[in-house]
Amino acid sequence: MAAIEGSWFGAWGLEKFLWDAIVFKKVRSILGGHIRIILCGGAPLSGDTQRFTNICMGAAVGQGYGLTETCAAAGFSEMDDLSVGRVGPPVPCCYTK
Repeated sequence: MAAIEGSWFGAWGLEKFLWDAIVFKKVRSILGGHIRIILCGGAPLSGDTQRFTNICMGAAVGQGYGLTETCAAAGFSEMDDLSVGRVGPPVPCCYTK
């Protein structure tokens, strides 16, 4: 978790390069090395978990929420939304109260 504290998160300098080259590149290669998007549904991710996963995998992490009655997602975060700890707006085909 120390890798996401302070100025490192979001910084594209030498420190990020070193963490990526030494640690996170190995994690990604163990998992196949081709992960671009990670989707989570069923339970909300904490902000810390979402940030940590994003940094380790170098991929966007999206969250969704759905019900059996909606037959799929009722709300889903947009891929360009970098905020954490929320599932995003309702999908266009669903109305929520």
